[in-house]
Formats: sequence, C-alpha cells, structure tokens
Amino acid sequence: LFRTPVVAFYRASLITELAARALARVRTVSIPNIVYELDPRLAALAATAGALPRAAARPGGDGSAPMLMAGAEAALPEVLFRECTPEALAHAVDPLLHNEEARRAHLRALAPALEALETG
Repeated sequence: LFRTPVVAFYRASLITELAARALARVRTVSIPNIVYELDPRLAALAATAGALPRAAARPGGDGSAPMLMAGAEAALPEVLFRECTPEALAHAVDPLLHNEEARRAHLRALAPALEALETG
C-alpha cells in the first residue's frame, strides 16, 4: 500500500457476487479491512485514535451474518460488485484526492493494520 490513499474495487458477474456473498467468512475484501475484522484490538486502536469509525471496531457487532460490505465503516473504502460504478468510485476517491484532512485520516486508519502486517 506504500502509505498511499487507496480505494478497493471489484466488479463481477451477478452469479459471482451471489456466490461470494453466500460463501464469505469475512465482511470485507481488502487486506487492511480483513485485519481489522479479524483483530478487533487493532480496530479499537484505530478507533481510539479517532481515525476509524467506532462501528468498525465491532465487526459483526449487530449480530448479523458476515457479508461482504463496504462503506463508512471500512478503513480502506471498498466499492464492490453491483455498487462498483464510475459514480461510486468517484465518490469514494474524491475526498482522498481533494481533502487533505480526509487523506490524513484515511492513512491514520490504515496505519495499525499496515504495521501489524509489516511486523507479523
């Protein structure tokens, strides 16, 4: 990730999307988001720093079955499947390109996951 703001995106056929949603054991697809989902301690650390929404520190906290998701809870924005449109990508990327504070917050949110990946 090279400490650069990033948005994950993936477009696939409807059949692939339905299969992925049915079989997924995690709610996200990007490595940093998966790290936070599997290690709530790291997600809480990022949330405590004010860099990650508190809801992201409680993966599956609503009791619902795991599903692929994106949105404001994700440290690394994800635009997936049917939602992967040019407009949605532009909406996800725009603040990272044009808002310095949003860019800094995004990098702060990714920092604990990246550090965990670098150090093992």
